Amino acid sequence: MAKKFIIDIFKPPGFKLAELDLDYLNTITGKKFIYASKGRFALYHILKSLDIKDKILLPAYICPSVLEPIRKLKISPIFYDLEIEDLNASFESISFLSQKYNVKAVLVASMYGNPANLSEIENFCKEKEIILIDDAAQSFGAKLANRFIGTFGNAGFISFSPGKSTTGHMGSFFWTNNTEYNFAQTKHQPFHYLSYLDFYFTDTKSINTKNLKYLKFFLFLKKYLSEFLI
Repeated sequence: MAKKFIIDIFKPPGFKLAELDLDYLNTITGKKFIYASKGRFALYHILKSLDIKDKILLPAYICPSVLEPIRKLKISPIFYDLEIEDLNASFESISFLSQKYNVKAVLVASMYGNPANLSEIENFCKEKEIILIDDAAQSFGAKLANRFIGTFGNAGFISFSPGKSTTGHMGSFFWTNNTEYNFAQTKHQPFHYLSYLDFYFTDTKSINTKNLKYLKFFLFLKKYLSEFLI
């Protein structure tokens, strides 16, 4: 069984603690997933492991946290269009922009549990020698062509936070086909603790005047600590 990363101090009444069986996940996906404390940190290490330094194609509609590791690594984002039916990647836009700007990396997110057109995009990327990153933060557990979303291309990641299809206070798992990348896993227990308290007070417990002052303090410390992580 995977090691517990959830801190259960101040666990809400009736809250069920569950583990992700990492060995089982690796078995059914055929990948070797690695734990990172947040999705943006997982993406940072994916970008580093694949040596992406110049430009990357991103969906025009994406969580702002995706931009944090890209800015940190000084990679230039180029935004591609989406399909109006499901807000997923437009293959035509990726094809056009990758050739127009000579982009050799693309991140594709499958939104709201709906798989993007990953099979066609993956084939195109292989043909054009473009690195494909499969962002499954919004679609953990979904399948396309009998493959799990998050396992297409050269790397992929899933993440768990309030509002995601699989909810948790924080956490992420990623894989990369660069098996030589040295990922130094660290334990940020204070950050986990503060994130859990944030999750507890805002998502599992109604806010009142008494605990609002504590929440503000937790959020301040969480923001301060996050500046020093990755």
